[in-house]
Amino acid sequence: MVTDSWTISPELADFYDRVLHLMTRLEVGTVLYRIALAERTGLSIAEYLSLELIIERDGLAGSQLAGITGLRSGSVSALAKRLERDGLIERFDDPRDGRRQILIATEEGRRLIGDVVERLQFHSHHRMRSELLYGLDDAARGVVPQFLSRAVDRVYRQGAALRLWQRGPSRWRSRGSTSRPAPTRSAPG
Repeated sequence: MVTDSWTISPELADFYDRVLHLMTRLEVGTVLYRIALAERTGLSIAEYLSLELIIERDGLAGSQLAGITGLRSGSVSALAKRLERDGLIERFDDPRDGRRQILIATEEGRRLIGDVVERLQFHSHHRMRSELLYGLDDAARGVVPQFLSRAVDRVYRQGAALRLWQRGPSRWRSRGSTSRPAPTRSAPG
């Protein structure tokens, strides 16, 4: 049951628990979907998600991409080199800060992502709209986008908070260790 510093009814607590459980299932399903999309493009999941973010944000500095994804700067540099080598992005010096590079998707990069997503949407867009949204009344049509917008913002914030929390001492002594975990800290909410 959901507990917090404010009191809620058991019915409302059950509703919150059901919604959060469904959101968790949606998030897992979304990750699996993105992995399948990455496989379809021939990119690794990190490359695919980075390219999607670069396209979505109309370009990103490498440091911004690292901040969003949690990748270390060396990993972002190697990933950017691979995407550039494959003709999917271009790197430009930031005119405001010569130490930074801006990553911009090429037409080929946009086409790669767009073609895969467009092909899938062509087959599923109408069916998805019918299955998910058909029959919603005016009130629900107003609430659904608001809820999803809040959920998206929350997921990005939680991911960032979790990455900051993880930068402390590792919970496990070493990768693949079978020894007991080190003491845990409270996870961010």
